[in-house]
Amino acid sequence: MSINIPYTFSSTIKEQKSIQILILLAITTWISHFLYHTEFGLYEDDWYRIAPALSMTFSDLGNLIINNLTDLGASQGRPLHPILIYCLSSIAYKLGGLSIAYWFGAIIFTTNAFLFYILLRCLFQNQGFAILGALTFCLFPADTTQPFLTHSLGVQTSLTLLLIAIHCYISQKKYISYGVIFLSLMCYETVFPIFSIAPLLQHKWHKDKWHKDVIKKMLPHLLIMGMMVVGVVIIRRIFGEGNITKPNPHLILLFLSNPIIGPITAMAMFLYRPITALMSLPKEFWGLLFPYFGGLAWLLNRERLSSLSSLSVMTREDIEDKSIEHTQEASNQEAWWLSKIPEGFRDLTKPILLGLMMLVLAYPFTLTTTGLSVSGRGTRVHAAAVLGASILIASLGSIVIRLANNYGRQRLVVLGISGYLTLLLGFGLTVQQDYRMSWQHQQAFWTEAIALMPDITNETVVFLEPTGLRDTRQLLFLRKDLTGIPDSRQIKSLDFLYLVLPLIYNFPQQWQHPPRVYRLPKNWTESILTADNFLQTTSTEEDWSNLVEGTPRRKIKSSDVIFLETSNGKLTRRKEPLVLGEKIFKLKEQSASGLPTFGKTPIYSYLIRQPNEPPISYLLQ
Repeated sequence: MSINIPYTFSSTIKEQKSIQILILLAITTWISHFLYHTEFGLYEDDWYRIAPALSMTFSDLGNLIINNLTDLGASQGRPLHPILIYCLSSIAYKLGGLSIAYWFGAIIFTTNAFLFYILLRCLFQNQGFAILGALTFCLFPADTTQPFLTHSLGVQTSLTLLLIAIHCYISQKKYISYGVIFLSLMCYETVFPIFSIAPLLQHKWHKDKWHKDVIKKMLPHLLIMGMMVVGVVIIRRIFGEGNITKPNPHLILLFLSNPIIGPITAMAMFLYRPITALMSLPKEFWGLLFPYFGGLAWLLNRERLSSLSSLSVMTREDIEDKSIEHTQEASNQEAWWLSKIPEGFRDLTKPILLGLMMLVLAYPFTLTTTGLSVSGRGTRVHAAAVLGASILIASLGSIVIRLANNYGRQRLVVLGISGYLTLLLGFGLTVQQDYRMSWQHQQAFWTEAIALMPDITNETVVFLEPTGLRDTRQLLFLRKDLTGIPDSRQIKSLDFLYLVLPLIYNFPQQWQHPPRVYRLPKNWTESILTADNFLQTTSTEEDWSNLVEGTPRRKIKSSDVIFLETSNGKLTRRKEPLVLGEKIFKLKEQSASGLPTFGKTPIYSYLIRQPNEPPISYLLQ
């Protein structure tokens, strides 16, 4: 019996073939998620962190790091998350502009894919399986936030820490692995539970007493992880982090339901996304997809994917056994359930079970959105599921390949898998189209809006009437505060408006209430009046106004109000008084023309379009 020594990180990365795989993964990642990055901008949470970071000096970044490390309440108990986002985006802008930040995101994503490829090689000793799993990682269709800077710089880095921790653990550097996985808790905690199965990656799969070995390893491992969680919960409670200090039934429901519905949704996307891509891909993309399909089919055939054979489940402990005969004898004493599986597929039980466990463990800490999310920023709920889902798809691919081999259809199955992965790549291109369109809509809106408000001053309030606005929030049947028309695109266009205006102009620091745009809710005529018939601020983003101003609503003078109307497919400034019931409110009279004369921030040149650029329709007609 020959014994295959498992790959180590160093031995794998030195192989020339690994460099070729790295190039393949980099190309796949780039085309699927970042090909049109020069036409991307800022979206939703990006306005809260990326936009301010562009103006920060290194001294400002130093103070930010100190503040986030000493005040966990400000960082929601995860200080590394904002630190990485602010620092990486600020450095990227200083190196060459906003597009460099997307380069950073692509590098982080590709690094994770390569770490995952190496992990699969270490665990299963099969090149074809590792390539298939790594490509699935790159093309994971359930999470559509990969190009989103807040995600790529602040969430993907937590995946990096998880993968490094797993590599350290299986390389017998356990103390280092615990330190690294603790950092993931300080970055983005959703990946943390996956590390709980690290001992299973090494256990003796075929031995009759394997379960005793697992229990012996798992108990102290889980105890250490539990102590980490308890410590972080106590620290977050001390600093007043909202989800810890004010738990509610909604959080408990997500904790219990997401590990069930999340995996089902994530795996369903592997069927749904290729179909949507096939039906909706613009013709311009096929010229890119056909060469990718041909190149991928050639490479997979060269790597002999069609002859994907048994996976090695030999561990380091197996190699250290005193005799080969002992290993042979023990491996023949299989668990009863293994004997029920056809021998040709028995070796796939380990990756399938590991994949299922990783998939379920990706969801217990996803307490901000539901596992049913399939569109929009809410799909970040599936971010950590990429590991387990990729292993399961690679296992399923292995089953299909072996069945095809039995019927002499090796080349056909390679073409089929290549075509399937190419369609997943096509779906990634459609997501990028949504990101491009969203940024174009933001540019068009703000270019028109600031031209209608040249006379903004301290205390100015800009109300945006919502009739002509789209709404890209998903799962609308769960929301009561609907605004505009439902839209299934993968990223919002005209949301987070409350934050933007003070981020594109340098208003005087002494202004207590700098001008802001309040996107009115659908029932704004009912919520804009106070009980004593005065005007008050109201918007779909009252959580932000509460955070910034200390109150979701404040009384205002109607003479400070600029009212932008969106009806009839055009953005206009209302000149007539606002009539609400029997009350008439005179609005702010325009006292200047042109554009506001305040100093501009770095994001201004990205957001505001030039006069010679063609117009873009962003309102409902």
